[in-house]
Amino acid sequence: CFGGLDMASHEDLCSFTLYFPACEEDDRAFVLSSFFCPADKIQERKNKGMAFYSQWVDEKWITLAGQARIDAEPIKDVIREASEVYQIVEIGFDPWGSDAVVNELLDEGIPLVAVAQSMRGMTAGTRALLDDIEEHNIFNDGNPVLAWCLANCAADQKADGAIRFSKNKSTDKIDGAVALAMS
Repeated sequence: CFGGLDMASHEDLCSFTLYFPACEEDDRAFVLSSFFCPADKIQERKNKGMAFYSQWVDEKWITLAGQARIDAEPIKDVIREASEVYQIVEIGFDPWGSDAVVNELLDEGIPLVAVAQSMRGMTAGTRALLDDIEEHNIFNDGNPVLAWCLANCAADQKADGAIRFSKNKSTDKIDGAVALAMS
């Protein structure tokens, strides 16, 4: 499988996805996703009428990772565990803000590769993901946080076909979609 890691802001939602390509046994790709958020952000969202964040924590779709800021340890633990269970070819990551997670894991031999968040860096993954969705060639673990991130997405697209998800044009958090496009 292939992974994607979007660390987002140090005070908000982070996502780690695993993308298992279609194979002889199943002609659809499969996605597993993990989300992490500091406890204070969960409470802030709840206070703004977004109680689903708290519900997702209760249902184990979001893992609490720190109090006011993201604690990298739970994220590293999930990536380590996934690396022991699955044959991960590589994990794409956004280089911005990822040092707390990436450096130690690279030293441990986990195959991480930086993915520029530019049009050039994100077009191939974004295009492949959109094609999988359009062709109904992908299914996931039922994670509502991933579904919410995908539903929030808007894209930047150029006449030459270059495309990437746009945090500025999207309605809310898209971290899971970005991590999935990287994977």
